[in-house]
Amino acid sequence: QAASTEDGDEEDEEDDSAKKAETPAAATPSTPDASGAAAPAKLTFDQFVEKLTNGELNSEYVTIDVTVTPPERKGGAGGGDPLGGMGIFLFGGQQKVVQQVRHPISEALPLAKREVLNKLIDDTQVAAAAKTLCEQEGIVFLDEIDKVVSDSNSSASDVSSMGVQQDLLPLIEGSTVTLKDGTTIDTDCILFICSGAFHMSKPSDMIAELQGRLPVRVELHPLTEKEFRRILIEPKFNLLAQQQAMMKAENVDIEFSDSGIDALAKVSQQVNAGAQNIGARRLHTIIEMVMDEYSFEFEKYVGTRVVIDDVYVKEKTKSLIQNVDLSKYIL
Repeated sequence: QAASTEDGDEEDEEDDSAKKAETPAAATPSTPDASGAAAPAKLTFDQFVEKLTNGELNSEYVTIDVTVTPPERKGGAGGGDPLGGMGIFLFGGQQKVVQQVRHPISEALPLAKREVLNKLIDDTQVAAAAKTLCEQEGIVFLDEIDKVVSDSNSSASDVSSMGVQQDLLPLIEGSTVTLKDGTTIDTDCILFICSGAFHMSKPSDMIAELQGRLPVRVELHPLTEKEFRRILIEPKFNLLAQQQAMMKAENVDIEFSDSGIDALAKVSQQVNAGAQNIGARRLHTIIEMVMDEYSFEFEKYVGTRVVIDDVYVKEKTKSLIQNVDLSKYIL
């Protein structure tokens, strides 16, 4: 009987040890540390995602890998790019490096998203599409073409201007341009648009070969009062809005009435017609003349609201209109 009791006790001990071994670690309650406080429980993946979505971790810093393009070295050997570095912009010819950066999570998330999206893009297909678009639908705008054209009847005609025109011939007619990364662009189907004021010369002063490669000639008429008004009010960040924003920083409210805007457009058109026609650039001169007092003596108008109407515009610009006929003769 004593032997059977001992055997029973041993079996009970084995059952207790087996139950302890089968109990999962997660069910074990947190044990207090030396200070007596319970150890913090670890976040699960779902809890971490929830905190990240709610923005509770935005101030935490993380280190991520980002791809950056090193700055281009200027003055290197190997010849220049006829398109002024456009090849690197279109075809990504410059090598990229991976760097580790440390940012808050709020700033790191857009960077990480951009890295993932960039890996989904095939650079070879992008380069091929860019090359096709450039060759088939490309437009090159050559402004100030009159600066390389001199009056053929003038004794002061510049010989170098003719050389520049001759250098433009193969590019406009159609040739193959090699970019810095080795990509070749065929300019046969690219549209070339040249523009110039031609104050000191005329389009017929260009060499005959260049005139033949620019067959369509369009003459622009001077801006009218209606067009000056559209320039003043239609652009999102027009000149009037810029003046209002600058004076707002000094706590001065500026308002341009409809009659004032009409007066600005009318004066600009009159000055252009009587003096040198510089187009929409004339608006800068007229507006600065009207805003001169408020710009340099704004402390007198702090906290006030100023309305600029046609009477004020005419008062500030009457001297310019009266002397416009003589101003063009003054050096």
